[in-house]
Amino acid sequence: MNHPLSKVLVVSFFLSCIAWHAQAQIATENVQYSEWEIDEVAVYESGALIQRGARVTLDANGRAVVKIGGLAKSIDAGSIQTVLPEGWGLSGHSFQIAKNPSRAEESLSALKRIDDALESSERTVAMRNALLAVYSEELAMIQANRKVGGSESLLVEDLIELADFWRSRVKELEYLMLELRMELSDLKDELSDFVEERQEILKLQNEEEGQIIMRIVGPKGVKGKVEVAYLAQDAFWRTAYDAEVSDDGAVKLKRFAHVVQKTGVEWNGLPIRFLAGNPLESLSPPNLLPLELSLVRSSASQSGYDWASSKSMQRSEGLGLEAVETTEIQPLTNASGSAIQRLAFTPQLPVRISGNGTPERIPLETLRLNSDLTYLVMPEYSDESFQLAASADWSEAQLMAGDVQVVAGGAYRGVFEMALPAPGDTLEIPLGQDGRVRSSRKRLMELCSSSALGGTKRTVQAFQVDVVNQHSRSVKVRIIDRIPVSRSSDIEVFVESLDGGELDPVTGWITWEMTLFPGAQKTLSFSYKVEYPKKFSIQGL
Repeated sequence: MNHPLSKVLVVSFFLSCIAWHAQAQIATENVQYSEWEIDEVAVYESGALIQRGARVTLDANGRAVVKIGGLAKSIDAGSIQTVLPEGWGLSGHSFQIAKNPSRAEESLSALKRIDDALESSERTVAMRNALLAVYSEELAMIQANRKVGGSESLLVEDLIELADFWRSRVKELEYLMLELRMELSDLKDELSDFVEERQEILKLQNEEEGQIIMRIVGPKGVKGKVEVAYLAQDAFWRTAYDAEVSDDGAVKLKRFAHVVQKTGVEWNGLPIRFLAGNPLESLSPPNLLPLELSLVRSSASQSGYDWASSKSMQRSEGLGLEAVETTEIQPLTNASGSAIQRLAFTPQLPVRISGNGTPERIPLETLRLNSDLTYLVMPEYSDESFQLAASADWSEAQLMAGDVQVVAGGAYRGVFEMALPAPGDTLEIPLGQDGRVRSSRKRLMELCSSSALGGTKRTVQAFQVDVVNQHSRSVKVRIIDRIPVSRSSDIEVFVESLDGGELDPVTGWITWEMTLFPGAQKTLSFSYKVEYPKKFSIQGL
């Protein structure tokens, strides 16, 4: 009786033999190794689709085994695609991580040169040390015999001659030894440089790269253009903007591609595009999942989307808007990308993008948004208003979410992460605080009261808000304050008066919208009543 597991093992062994035979066949065939030039790069928000091409010559049997080297190690093997001349075919392809054979040959030659130089320098060091030892011994001998001894007396002339000889020879030896020590110091530095260079060569010699191997068949002895495309995962980009807001509210947006790639190959002057979303990684269509909606409570802007927190930026002297983020940018992980629709952008000028992961900021285009200046007043938090540039036609500009550096009134205001509202909603760009639209808030003590009836205690609270426009022009103002909301069934909140404001019963936010003329002041008030059990005290009022 045959066991099912035995069949599986036999099939696995058979497939292993086929794979081994294929590798052995490739090893025995004439492999054409080369590093193909990049024809085009399409950078997505997660990954980059790279296209390369070169002319390939088929042998007398109509075959060629091509090994394309110098590639990133992060290639998705399942994304490799090829374009062959008519009548050609691909009998197989694979991806591997291995050493660069041409670099290995260059490394052997460089290592021999460095080893010869090291040997020569070490011989020179040994000779100089030997000579230094001889000079040291001679100096020690002269110093040991400088005392005149014995019963025979020397003439003054002889003593002078002996002293002159001692002095001149000692001086000569000291100079010779000094020169040797200086030369040995230089030789030591030279040896250190040679050792460091040798370590770098060994590092390059052992460095691995990505390689695509293709087995091509076709007409005998012909040459044709072969193209290959693959997805490199160590590359991504995000949108960034510079926003210049004029006094009338018009917004000039400069769009940039903030791109990072770690493929190890510099992209210099290549045709390059930046695309929204992720590249298609499979020939099969994806599983279409239901589009589910959920409610998220918006921020106080009431604009249908939340502002992300402002970011700290490190600005360099003389760079204007070319600021550098203090936090490293990261690739997007959502499958659909951050754009409302699939978008593609092409730089207007040639670009250079380092392959070692250095962030680059590539200018793409300049956009203009029609917008109105509005003022958000939140008197409970600040007596100064927040100036906003509100645009209703932002969707026509094909915007994507990204960091925005804001300049208004000729001054740099800061940076914030712009999230896009739903199509049809208004996009608001914060411009910072404005002290010429001011507000104040105070509790109206004469209208506040507390009382108890039975087991229930009641408290009434009343507030007054004053807003003044100190501009020489009319301004649109949105004022937001709040009343408390209860999270306990024992506490009830009742609205007493809102003075024309609109209440959100879930958040307790009160909103007033109005236009203030130059120098105008508006006074608003609101009050509410809270009831809770008498045996408790209440917090938060």
